[in-house]
Amino acid sequence: MLLDNNGLIGDKERPKTLSFADRIVIPGLAFVICLAAMLAVGMIEGIPALL
Repeated sequence: MLLDNNGLIGDKERPKTLSFADRIVIPGLAFVICLAAMLAVGMIEGIPALL
């Protein structure tokens, strides 16, 4: 999502119509939420589950 919203893959014209929040903040928050969930259940190798 981050790569597509910034025009690195997919449509090169679409990022011009998006705000900063649409391009950076929302995909960044989605990544952080997914990373936190993976850390919580121990899906990342070498790091024990937090729960």
